[in-house]
Amino acid sequence: MTASINGQRTYARATWLFLRLLGVVYLTAFWSAGTQILGLIGHNGILPADQYIRALSAIQGLNRFWIFPTLTWISASDAMLRFLCLGGVALSALLIAGVLPVPVLALLWSFYLALSVVGQQSL
Repeated sequence: MTASINGQRTYARATWLFLRLLGVVYLTAFWSAGTQILGLIGHNGILPADQYIRALSAIQGLNRFWIFPTLTWISASDAMLRFLCLGGVALSALLIAGVLPVPVLALLWSFYLALSVVGQQSL
């Protein structure tokens, strides 16, 4: 009985540590992207996200959303790009604090996926 309790404690500690460290990785990634996002994929950036999304809009049907899964279909404005970065920083802080890890992880994944898809090769 004691071994299984210790095993569960080890699993809980490993999970706790893994989630906090993953939160730090996400925090670093979103913070770094946030400092560069407008210069890279902003309206006047190297690879403008709004122009990329406009070009992708030529793809007919709903298949484009499956091929290019990004929240920037809603908007690829500079404000949306900043929102994704700052939202990622805030969600990372929640993950580090241990607040609702499952929904926070899903949102972190979708925010970073959105930026990486619309960022093409830059992020």
